[in-house]
Amino acid sequence: MSVASAVSGKRLRKRPREGVDSGSESALSDTAVPAPKVGTKKGGRGRPTTTGKYVGIGLSRREAAAAIKAAAVAEKLEEDERQIAALTKRVTKGRVARLSESSSVVTDVGVEAEELPASDLNQRMVDAVAAIRRVSKVSKGLSGCSQKALKEATASIMESAQVLLTRSTTEETALLRAQNKKLATQLAELRKEHEDFKEEMANFRREQLKREVGLPHITPQLQPQATSETSKQQPSQEMELTRLIRQEMASFNARFSVLEGKILRPPLAADQRSTQAPTYAAQVAAPRAAQPAQAAATQNKSTTAASGKRTEQQQKRLNWLKSNFQVASKNEKVKLPERLQIRILSESAY
Repeated sequence: MSVASAVSGKRLRKRPREGVDSGSESALSDTAVPAPKVGTKKGGRGRPTTTGKYVGIGLSRREAAAAIKAAAVAEKLEEDERQIAALTKRVTKGRVARLSESSSVVTDVGVEAEELPASDLNQRMVDAVAAIRRVSKVSKGLSGCSQKALKEATASIMESAQVLLTRSTTEETALLRAQNKKLATQLAELRKEHEDFKEEMANFRREQLKREVGLPHITPQLQPQATSETSKQQPSQEMELTRLIRQEMASFNARFSVLEGKILRPPLAADQRSTQAPTYAAQVAAPRAAQPAQAAATQNKSTTAASGKRTEQQQKRLNWLKSNFQVASKNEKVKLPERLQIRILSESAY
């Protein structure tokens, strides 16, 4: 069988094209147009490399890409959890958890809602709605219908909260009045305690002053409550009284020290000195011509004064001895020594 017969046989076996117009495509004869080839992605060699430095590089790249993707997903989940935790903390702010005595169920007991103002209640509701919205957005297991239901519920809650906030103006005013009354009562009690403390401090200072001065202890009598002006003037009066008493005590101590010195010590020659000797400055200021005469006069005066003083002292001593001798002579029981008697007689004769 020849090649020409084989080619003609293939042409005869081909199926003719359908829908060919008789006028436009009459020039096309038995030859058929082949279908275009679809491009396929070449994967390189048919098997992975088993030798050289590129062994396992494809697997390493795939593992690295998977690890990066997993890290990004974990970071996103961690960020979402952190945001949800922050919202939950804002919602549960001001609330405490205690363990029930009858069971092991934890019961949330927060601040009394009746004592909170409307603005705080509104803020707590806004925080709760924000937490719900965030959880519905982050959660992957919720369907579209569930997310839509949560969205509608949060919108309805916020709308109702705004309406209630506008309606509770009178209740808010009543709550503020009650709190104001309570604070006023506490302030009055604190003022009363302050006045009592001031009175106790005044009594303590008065007693301390009496102890310092040495006055007898006097029990303070109960007096009616003084006015504000009297309470302001009382510290100044106490200070004035303290100053006067200290001044009198200082003057008394000064006088007593002088009297005590005069009583305890005997009379000195300096106490009886009437004239004083000229100082060195006065002597230098005087003329040199008058210095010998002045020195002689001063020496004569000092000699005369010393002799007069000795005479006066001897006379006083003689009078004292005579008086003692007379007393001893009158009293028979008292006997003076013979030496003293002889001295008295000699002094009398002199």
